[in-house]
Amino acid sequence: MKKNVLVVGGAGYVGGYLVDLLLASKNLNVKVFDKLLYEESYMKDVDFIFGDVRDYNLIDNQLKWADTVIWIAALVGDGACEIDKQQTYQINTEAVKHLCEVFKKDIIFFSTCSVYGINNNLLTEQSETNPLSTYATSKLEAERYIKENNGIIFRLGTLFGV
Repeated sequence: MKKNVLVVGGAGYVGGYLVDLLLASKNLNVKVFDKLLYEESYMKDVDFIFGDVRDYNLIDNQLKWADTVIWIAALVGDGACEIDKQQTYQINTEAVKHLCEVFKKDIIFFSTCSVYGINNNLLTEQSETNPLSTYATSKLEAERYIKENNGIIFRLGTLFGV
């Protein structure tokens, strides 16, 4: 039986590539939920739901369908997150809190190595966190909700390339 995977933020830089990988699997049904904040349109051959993660009624309807949620959606970067801190926490933290309250299945969450702050040492999952920005703090707070729900957290470094 195929698993239903909802990729929240699947139109972004990482999400677009991840969706390609998921679509290559014959054992998955894939849907993408995205606001297209960083894109003008979505053209992959996959079910697409245009929506904002703060629209809980809309996202809850999609969560009912899903067996697994891969949550990549976020307001990203120190500069962007400082412009409107309240919006940053709504998107990066409160929406994840809502997800964890209503969805009790598998969650894979993409976070950031920014939660460590400035550190020139080799970092592990046990390394002390020291968020220095609204972005990093909002993601670290979201991680706490994911941990309480036994989700998987990926802390990504700065990404670049095609």
